[in-house]
Amino acid sequence: MRKNLTFRLLRMTTKYGRIRKIFDYDKEEKHNLDRCPGCLSGNDRLHDFGDLDRYGYYAKTSWCDRCGLIFINPRMGLAGYSRFYQSGVYRQIIKFYADTPKKFSAEKEGIPPRVMPFKDLLSEYFQRHRKLSVLDIGGTGNIFHLLRELLSIDRYVCVNPAASEIEIDEQAGFEVFEGVVEQYEATEKFDLICMFGTLNHLLEPKLVFNKVSKLLDHAGIFAFDHVNRVEKMIKSSHPIQQIQIDHPVYPASETISYLAGDSRMKIYKMVSNIKSQYCYLLKLDGKIDERTSINKKIFEKLSKRSKSISLNYLIKYLVKRMLLA
Repeated sequence: MRKNLTFRLLRMTTKYGRIRKIFDYDKEEKHNLDRCPGCLSGNDRLHDFGDLDRYGYYAKTSWCDRCGLIFINPRMGLAGYSRFYQSGVYRQIIKFYADTPKKFSAEKEGIPPRVMPFKDLLSEYFQRHRKLSVLDIGGTGNIFHLLRELLSIDRYVCVNPAASEIEIDEQAGFEVFEGVVEQYEATEKFDLICMFGTLNHLLEPKLVFNKVSKLLDHAGIFAFDHVNRVEKMIKSSHPIQQIQIDHPVYPASETISYLAGDSRMKIYKMVSNIKSQYCYLLKLDGKIDERTSINKKIFEKLSKRSKSISLNYLIKYLVKRMLLA
């Protein structure tokens, strides 16, 4: 009874009522997952994690005791998320929740801070005189501003499911595929595949990593960033603050190891900072390595925190919502 009351109070204190007018997630068709989208483990390895996201939506989550992936379950399918991204509604929700820019422009943003660590990593790997083919998964070409300073680019292809951002990519002169990378078919290989600010948006991360390994040249690099929200939960943040419907998956560090190894890639370089932001470079390896087990006790503790909200946390949350209102 106390848990239900606390959740109702929390939901009322969020901007849920007004956010629902933008997108009524509760009415969207959803389906249950009986396997982990990170390592494909069966239902016997999946456990309930939480029931609510930071916007106030009822977004139940599960966690996998093999690879450590936390993911929304049940969730919308590809068609539902396609509408969600193509309409630009997710940008409106983010703007309404945290007062961030509604539109993202490659020209206005320039080089995102999260991409800067790749400047040294990529310059060490690629020679300046080499002509490169680049595949940008889910981006609006922001990485291009960095790459053109470092590398000689022969071809640049953007795979983007958000119709509202396609025009930006086309104006920048990129080749554009409107859709998700799982739908992208190509016969040629790419020297560099980038995926920035996208990992948490993937519906099927294992399938995406498998796809990348097929599109990557034998001497190529797969570069992506990752905000480790599981680590943020462990360090300080309440789990609900990290869960949001526009992020279907929340990989832990162990999840990255599984995704890389199972798709026959290995971690070539990795850097991180105190904000749990990670930058990875992956190369083709050709073999599947054994993976270490996760610490189940940590996830059980996080799940317990996610399902209970203390009065102290509720007061802090109320104050924050009032300041953002």
